[in-house]
Amino acid sequence: MKIEEAIHNLYSNVSASEICRDYFRGCGVNIDKALSVSDDYDDAGIYKSEGELYIENIDEGFCFLFKTENHLIKSKQSLPITEGDWYFTKIFLYSEGKDDYREFLGVMPYGILWIDTVQEIINKVGRVPDFINEYVHKWDDLDGISLSLSSIKDNQTKIIIIGKSSYRDTHDKSFVPS
Repeated sequence: MKIEEAIHNLYSNVSASEICRDYFRGCGVNIDKALSVSDDYDDAGIYKSEGELYIENIDEGFCFLFKTENHLIKSKQSLPITEGDWYFTKIFLYSEGKDDYREFLGVMPYGILWIDTVQEIINKVGRVPDFINEYVHKWDDLDGISLSLSSIKDNQTKIIIIGKSSYRDTHDKSFVPS
């Protein structure tokens, strides 16, 4: 999985875009199966519940998160959260052993390496995070993406979460990524 291509597809309507679906197939993701399983499905790296769908690749160290439009779009939040088209919302990258994942070996944003300390990552990003606590350091807008360092232990990041910093759906201006 190449991060740049994954980022390019963030907030794409996976239900409607064959191009986006082809991207996931190219990553070895059985996207058609994942989108068609019933709610509360939990098997073989596909977890679907309450308008969220996680597709894990434990061997390659990443996970994709999808949410229904009813989960994301304010004007549709009075509708059942489990209904609506599916949008690709987040990329999770894992270090070796975190939650039983193998280490993600691809090129990460800003030249981040798993051996980098939190301060080294801040230096690579070029500015301090917008939010900091003992478990998370988050930048809200880095050239259009949000970046979070998570599960920080002994000054080492165990999970990197990538999303879009903002998005406006062409059909509904109340779209708010979460």
